[in-house]
Amino acid sequence: MRRRQVNLSTREARSKLPAQPKPHWREITRGKHIGFYKGTRTTRWYLREFIEGRYVERTIGKPDDAEPANGRDVLSWEQVQRVVLGTNVDALPTVRSGYTVQDAIEDYFADRASRTKSEYSLNTDRAKMDKTVVPKFGNRQVQHLHIDELQAWLNGLVDDAIAKAKTKDKTQRAEKQRAAQATAHRTWNIFRAVLNYAKRTKRLQADAWQHVRSFRNFDAPRTRFLSVDESRRLLNACAPDFRLIAKGALVTGMRYGELCALKVADVTNGGVIVQASGAKNSRSRLVPLTDEGTEFFAQVCAGKLGDEHVFTQKNGAAWTHQLQKRRMNEACEAGKITPPATFHDLRRSYGSQLINSGMSLHMISRLLGHQSIEMTKRVYALLEEKTLRDALQKHAPKLGDGAGSNVAPISAARAKRPRRAHA
Repeated sequence: MRRRQVNLSTREARSKLPAQPKPHWREITRGKHIGFYKGTRTTRWYLREFIEGRYVERTIGKPDDAEPANGRDVLSWEQVQRVVLGTNVDALPTVRSGYTVQDAIEDYFADRASRTKSEYSLNTDRAKMDKTVVPKFGNRQVQHLHIDELQAWLNGLVDDAIAKAKTKDKTQRAEKQRAAQATAHRTWNIFRAVLNYAKRTKRLQADAWQHVRSFRNFDAPRTRFLSVDESRRLLNACAPDFRLIAKGALVTGMRYGELCALKVADVTNGGVIVQASGAKNSRSRLVPLTDEGTEFFAQVCAGKLGDEHVFTQKNGAAWTHQLQKRRMNEACEAGKITPPATFHDLRRSYGSQLINSGMSLHMISRLLGHQSIEMTKRVYALLEEKTLRDALQKHAPKLGDGAGSNVAPISAARAKRPRRAHA
């Protein structure tokens, strides 16, 4: 069955198309397609051509939706067709000296969209560029970027985040700084990949970004684990609707996003099926349930249809990231949980209680859905060492005192030595 061709011929038709991370494609001739990319802020024409056994994609200008066509970098539908039908990909006009950061972002994500399987990560990374990079560098030419301004921009991401922190507690501010540095570093990694792609594909001589210094010791994993008593106090302090999803995290170790997306049909007698979402859980997995967990999910799912969400707010609406953050802060304050815990700490607490009970890291890694056991080791290394010491104390052979020893510490020997009487 031939796929229905998308209409790109008029401004009105293009305005009705939804924004998405990949272009809307229309076949013009065998092996050649015109693509119309519509993002949240920008639009672009793309050419996709089959060359030497593979498709090659490239931007060929802007559509005349917001400004008149000029036949060079702003093209009407008729003009873009003439370019595609009359010019080979390698001969398409490119002005290297005028190649901007916005152009580099468009080309990078077009290439990545043709190869990635995760639209979630593609969408998320593109949104980060649109929010933090485009306003600052969008119109700047790539080859004119300077190390000083890139370094100042990167440091500014952290300073802005810390300035928004409302807490005066030194420990919490230090954690805010670490988290801000980790976020800024991830954003920088995407931006650097964009610039490296531009240098490789456009043969640019610039490389100022190679000398930008990132942060140190920002990627240490959080080691906030709630004890069983703290977990109970937290649940008691939660609002009734939020208490359900919080307990769901404590009995399964699932991520907040996984719990929000969980449907009643995914809950079985022996466990919970976590569906692949294209985010961190790129593969579906089964999370086994204890008897307590099975009874809990049976109560939560009672009376609901298979396609309904397991966890919702009291008004039936879905949970959002902003809501869980505020609800966790309120519950920690009411339950006197110090230092305050995040929702993801509930997942870590699930893993910590398992490792304290003697479960192997390999099994915990499978339960949590980590892609490698190295991630599990990184988070629970200190707890594993404590568990190892406890096991050693319990199972190591006891040799007894034997015949005793007359070796004593010097300080003890001096203490027992009688003092000389002074005349």
